[in-house]
Amino acid sequence: MHLAYARGWPRAARRAGALPLLLATLAAPGCSELPEAVALVAPDLPPAVLEGVMLEGFAGSRPELRLDATRARIDPLTRVARLEQVRIDMAGAAGRGTLRVTAPRGEVDLDTEAFRLLGGVVGEMGPGERFTTDAVRSSPEGLLISDGPVRLRRPNLDLTAARMRLDPDERSVRLSGGVRARMRPR
Repeated sequence: MHLAYARGWPRAARRAGALPLLLATLAAPGCSELPEAVALVAPDLPPAVLEGVMLEGFAGSRPELRLDATRARIDPLTRVARLEQVRIDMAGAAGRGTLRVTAPRGEVDLDTEAFRLLGGVVGEMGPGERFTTDAVRSSPEGLLISDGPVRLRRPNLDLTAARMRLDPDERSVRLSGGVRARMRPR
């Protein structure tokens, strides 16, 4: 994407640096379309840095996902947001509660809405049930996937594996590759 100001914008607005605000607005999910009257071109724009970021995703009128980050650095050309101190809450099917996933870093592709969480990911699926791994990514089907070692802890069971696929809606977990289980006393 190349950005420039459309004709007719007040010169004062152009000089005052309205562009960072415009970029932040354009980078938000669902705001990728520009009116035809706005032709923007500015290839050397710096990334926009936002503090206290919150994004929400809906399935119809039902909230499906909420992402919070302390900081986002949005590249206007690649439309990728690099996030710090990320927390994602995902609503499950009726009665399944909320899945919370946290990580020190993350990335969101603003065009596809795909995300990756990095640097020590922790997921809490319910009372006494959590997973840890180095990284997870979202799939087009809405799954959370870890292609690296994962540990799943349940109230009476510790599981380790080379990979994980988790369906956030159903809370079903599929572990693969060298799966090991260890029972723990309650």
